[in-house]
Amino acid sequence: TGRIVWSRVNALMDMGVKTTYRLKTADGREIRTTATHPYLVRETGLRPKRHESPIAGAGWLTTADIMPGDHIAAPKPRVGVFVDNANIFYAQRKAGWKVDFAKVKTALGAIGDIKTYNYYAAIPDASDPAYSQTASFLQKVARFAALKTKPLKYIQIAKGKFEKKGDMDVDIALDVMQSVKDLDVIVVASGDSDLVSLRDRVLAHAGKKFIFMGFKRGTAWEIKEGKPVQVK
Repeated sequence: TGRIVWSRVNALMDMGVKTTYRLKTADGREIRTTATHPYLVRETGLRPKRHESPIAGAGWLTTADIMPGDHIAAPKPRVGVFVDNANIFYAQRKAGWKVDFAKVKTALGAIGDIKTYNYYAAIPDASDPAYSQTASFLQKVARFAALKTKPLKYIQIAKGKFEKKGDMDVDIALDVMQSVKDLDVIVVASGDSDLVSLRDRVLAHAGKKFIFMGFKRGTAWEIKEGKPVQVK
């Protein structure tokens, strides 16, 4: 049925002391395992198979028969996505085009198991002309993402003039650090250099990956010093 059910353990068997191996994948995931434990390998060649596979050329090999460079089956990485609306909004305006984050979710879901998809936004006051458009936009976002919102701040800089502030950096950082233990890949849609220290903290956890996603012209130079990948 595909359902997970519980069963009582009837007995334990003492297998003695065994040598263990550490298997580590190119993306940083690793497991300690015994020599006889089987894993699904894409190309087995002439090596003896522990079990057959319906996949052409593939088969289950014991740990002892696995070699560096083999491709083994593994669960999709657990992905958390954190979108900074304010940062992306102004970057989109400069670039002259917009990102469809519903399609981004679909694309990421094809290569990873999306556990978190948060969208952070500051909401204008109801008297603000921008309120109606913002509310309508966030209603659409709520169909595919968890909204994380707070009121937009209005800081008076001169008589009758206000500067709008809606920074969500701290909110994003807190949520990332609270969930990092349950994720393999962190994706932050922002070009804000304030989040570089968050990246470094995440990467300090063994096996974790961190990706900044943003517009080239809207991304801080501190972020670009990493390994940028340009997507057209």
